[in-house]
Amino acid sequence: MKRNEKTVIIVSILLFISAIVVLSISSLGNALKNIIVALVALAFAIFLRIYLKKRKDNKNYSNIAAKSTIIILIASLIVGFNLGLLVGFTRTFFPPIGNTFLFGLLPTIVAIVSTEIIRKIILDNAFNNKYLISIITAAIAFFGISAEINIFTIDSVETGFIIICTIVLPIIAENLLATYLSRRAGITPSLIYRLSRGLYLYILPIAPNFSQYLYSVMWVTVPFLIYILVKRDLPEEVVKRGGKVEKPKSNNRRFSILAFPSMAVLITLTILVSGVFRYKMIAIASNSMSPAFERGDAVVYNKDAELETGDVLAFVHEGKTITHRIVKILEYDTGKVYYTKGDANSTSDNYEIREDSVLGKVLYVVKYIGLPTVLFKEIIGDI
Repeated sequence: MKRNEKTVIIVSILLFISAIVVLSISSLGNALKNIIVALVALAFAIFLRIYLKKRKDNKNYSNIAAKSTIIILIASLIVGFNLGLLVGFTRTFFPPIGNTFLFGLLPTIVAIVSTEIIRKIILDNAFNNKYLISIITAAIAFFGISAEINIFTIDSVETGFIIICTIVLPIIAENLLATYLSRRAGITPSLIYRLSRGLYLYILPIAPNFSQYLYSVMWVTVPFLIYILVKRDLPEEVVKRGGKVEKPKSNNRRFSILAFPSMAVLITLTILVSGVFRYKMIAIASNSMSPAFERGDAVVYNKDAELETGDVLAFVHEGKTITHRIVKILEYDTGKVYYTKGDANSTSDNYEIREDSVLGKVLYVVKYIGLPTVLFKEIIGDI
């Protein structure tokens, strides 16, 4: 056995041992666990970078695989956020500041980059030995799983099944893809995929509120789709002989024509639904404001706008978001009080709205876009 192969085996064993240690320490909080995993991965990466050689990536292959990976990621993002109109959205860790940055975002970046460096260097020194490649892939996957779960929290078969679906299977799929991309095209495409999956909860203000099983299906399907596309774009026979692969320019042009407008719409929708800035979009669930807007429409309100009689007000009453027109405003020492009425209602609302219940002034109406959300909530309510 060659010296490099022995080093690969030793590092793999040490990764397994490190993962077992992290799993077995029940007192570790998630923040501390993230930091430990990141530091261990960084130490292994530095050691291997000094001790073993790393081959240069084929830029042609790397660029093609990176583009294919980005295409699938953008497509999955667009599909995911369209599904979000049905299942709703949830808040993420955005913006990553303070403890979220120090104990969440930063350790995640360090751990991902370090493990991909480890993977790349070991693959370069495994001499196409399938057993060594399988061992290091399993070791890195197990190491990643140890950062995500605590075995002492698995108190039932159902909990174990959920953990397998939402954590174990996506991490296994992710690492199988990363190994394939690193071997075939280099570290860049595998980094793009892993950083996208690992950081999207920090860089997007909202995310689709998927069930645990739908989340699992998504993050098992996406790596498979990337694998299929990269396999098509980088034929095995060409890669083996080191030949140059030409990608048709029409593909890039078609990708740009479709992707950039879609991303612009997606980004705008994300900003409006999340309410990160002064504007926020909500779906309308009743016809009380007909004909101004109707059930299934969506309205955009401004959180900072000045309010006057005749404006349409978005406010919260008894836990529900309501949009009715202001018919009277009274001002007291304790603040303003608003009285409202739905345009389609025969009488005014029999309650008053104080300033702490006000969301903002409705400015725009977008027809029909809120209908999927309304229908889905009604279906869930009837179950």
